[in-house]
Amino acid sequence: MPQPWHISFVPGSHFDLGWCGSIGETLQYGDDIIKQAMEDITGDYPAYRFTVEYAIFAKHLLQRHPELLEPLKRLVAERKLEVCAAYTGMMDQIYDGETTLRNLIYGKLWCREVLDYDAPTARQSDCPGHCRQLPQFLQICDVPYLVHSRYGPPAALYNWEAPDGSTVIAANDMQGHYVGIYKDMGILSGIGYGWGLQFRQDYAGAAERLPKQLSAIAEHCPGRWVLMGDETDLWLGDPAVVANIEKWNEEHGAELAEITLAVTSDYFRQMPDEVLDSLPTYCGEAPYEFYTLPAIVPDTCMAARRAENVLAAAEKFSAWREMLGLGRYDQQELDGAWEKLFYSQDHNVGGRHGELNDMVRKRYNEYAEAVGVNELDEAALAITTHIDYDQPDIPITLFNALPWERAEPVQTYLEFQDDIRGVRLYDANGRELTCQIQRVEYDERRKSCRVHFAFDAPTVPSVGYTTVYAEPSETAPQADERTVDHSEPLQFAASSFSFIDAWLNSWAYQNDLYIVKDAATFGHIYAHEDTEQNVSEALTDKIVDCEWQNGSVVEDGPMYLKIAREGHLLSARIHQELIFYRCFDYIDLRTIIDWEQERDWQIRMKLPFAIPHGQITYESPYCAVCIPDDEMPGTYRGTGGHYIQKWVDLSNADYGLTVASNASCYSLANGEIIPVLLRDAASCGALLYRHDLRGRHEFIMRLLPHRGSWQQALSHRVGWELNSPLAVCRMNIIRPVAPIAGKQFLPTENSFCSIDRPGVAVTAIKKAYDGQGWICRIVDLIGEGGEVNVAFSVPLKAASETNALEDNQAPLAVEGNSITVQLRPHGIHTVRIIMEG
Repeated sequence: MPQPWHISFVPGSHFDLGWCGSIGETLQYGDDIIKQAMEDITGDYPAYRFTVEYAIFAKHLLQRHPELLEPLKRLVAERKLEVCAAYTGMMDQIYDGETTLRNLIYGKLWCREVLDYDAPTARQSDCPGHCRQLPQFLQICDVPYLVHSRYGPPAALYNWEAPDGSTVIAANDMQGHYVGIYKDMGILSGIGYGWGLQFRQDYAGAAERLPKQLSAIAEHCPGRWVLMGDETDLWLGDPAVVANIEKWNEEHGAELAEITLAVTSDYFRQMPDEVLDSLPTYCGEAPYEFYTLPAIVPDTCMAARRAENVLAAAEKFSAWREMLGLGRYDQQELDGAWEKLFYSQDHNVGGRHGELNDMVRKRYNEYAEAVGVNELDEAALAITTHIDYDQPDIPITLFNALPWERAEPVQTYLEFQDDIRGVRLYDANGRELTCQIQRVEYDERRKSCRVHFAFDAPTVPSVGYTTVYAEPSETAPQADERTVDHSEPLQFAASSFSFIDAWLNSWAYQNDLYIVKDAATFGHIYAHEDTEQNVSEALTDKIVDCEWQNGSVVEDGPMYLKIAREGHLLSARIHQELIFYRCFDYIDLRTIIDWEQERDWQIRMKLPFAIPHGQITYESPYCAVCIPDDEMPGTYRGTGGHYIQKWVDLSNADYGLTVASNASCYSLANGEIIPVLLRDAASCGALLYRHDLRGRHEFIMRLLPHRGSWQQALSHRVGWELNSPLAVCRMNIIRPVAPIAGKQFLPTENSFCSIDRPGVAVTAIKKAYDGQGWICRIVDLIGEGGEVNVAFSVPLKAASETNALEDNQAPLAVEGNSITVQLRPHGIHTVRIIMEG
């Protein structure tokens, strides 16, 4: 006779951040839900239990009702109420690894510091997809358990393994795997994380239905251990389930299934070792179902991408500024900016008051970006004004936040109180730099001008700076304007300009074999009809192509050649530029769409590449994912929709091409890379509101051909560099800022931090949360593992490896100003360093 089932019945409420109402409304109603659960447990229903999915809701409760702190702490300590580890319900694929990791860190640390509780479980209900590194994120945050829903492997309980070997025990209450849960449940049909709702009132119906459901899911549940969620979107808990469960156990507990009221972590804690030892292991990315979200709210997602990159840069140089004695690191301001990013990283978009949610999420991201820009400017100027310049001309300081040396095109401007028409640039060694004047703005009344120019920056040290000098000039080279046949822009360029012909030959693997398959449609913009109302997808056969006018060469100078064309698509105006650089191996494709909100369309781009047997790899938070090898079996594919972070690559065994981008929504299928730029859709949960896409949207694709694999070519760096450009500090304004007399002690070139492994990144340098030293995050992006030496510009007193929560784990040997860390393949390592003095 089969063993009885063990069912952990977990009451709660699905805390949607902005689906049932605005963000403010959902946080307020969340307060009421948690307060009511506390009153039930401490009042008439002491056997009742309750789980709060996301720490932000418990935090908000105590901000509005501080008198509830001690009662809440007491219930958590007694395991009658639980707060889970994540700050919000993460879309952990849409933003970068540092945002995703900090979402967990902030939630976990808040539980520790405020509730005296070490939250062991992350609950990510209703999040349809998860990144490949999520198990490692959880493990290094000391979170051994995960409950998630929707897409995943064909098991309700399993070990999920990250590429470094980290594992987490994951329970999946996803539709399609708990077969039979959804039948005959009326309004509750389809709620995987809420199938316990049937026990709230209709005991007779639940008692009849449950045996059938258990029979249907038996093969998915090792040892007959089942997690039964009693929650849905912002519903109050119902302690009436206590009596119904007691009645069930009296009638069926001994022979069929015993149901235990529990918080989420009890499900894992109570499971016997023989069940845990029998769990299957899965690994890989679970691609997000609603992959078009970045195209539905592009301004929100792009602002977040800019914010997370500039915040990481600001932290690094703010840390260096404090170590140099030039000003304190503003921990409160920077940490608060990161926290704002978590709102838009939550799994919801739109909602019942979608216009309010869109506005709040976008402006929080813009606030985070503004904080990052401001803090980076402060740190850069603090360093710049203390450099001991060795030339009399105007200094321009270039700051590189990435952990490798780099040289790239830079665009900036200088201002003069005279009619200046150009500038001459040279580096600290007197070597003249290639410079191209873009335009000059002149104010006749004030007799002042602003000269805009681009130049080929010299090599900038890793996490460091270098200085170039500008000398004003009265003349500037003129742009060369010609007409281009828009249908064959690349062929025209190749036939008319020898340097472009040579550049195209560098793409060729052998004679007559080019990476661009069809130059006539390269960069072509088109609209594909999508009749689905909201975040899902229903493409039809209807396609409308952009109608292009003839292009022209708008700039032809010593640094680059720019071809531009104009087009119309539906009621949208489109401007597109193709920029060929003389000194770099990549090209930039810049597209600006002035959108007028056409209904039921996706706007896509064609990038036709000819790479036989090419395999697609895309960047996921802190790792790469090769399709389909690194994706979880049986997960969502759709039309090939994926989020990417900063780059996607198409390569065969001999050569390939990497596309870096500021856009994150792509269709990747059948060896094709198709950016999905914009998409009209109704708000999920409020079909009468459509997301407002009207206005100007700018997308940049940087295309880099390479020999061998992307790992061998390190071509992934082009994505990091595009999204974290060199910062420019120029003291030349109408009333110039000057170096501080007698305080110039810094060299004209310097590196704060360097590493000796090309496939490794230092993704964060920041002040420790406890104020004791500095935190350095080191990530193996390629997966080689092994030793890496990390050197700093200041002597070290001590160092230790920590977890992501910054708990010291093992001391590291210090040699002068450097440490050596043993990396796991694909490992994410956090190190605390203490500087001398």
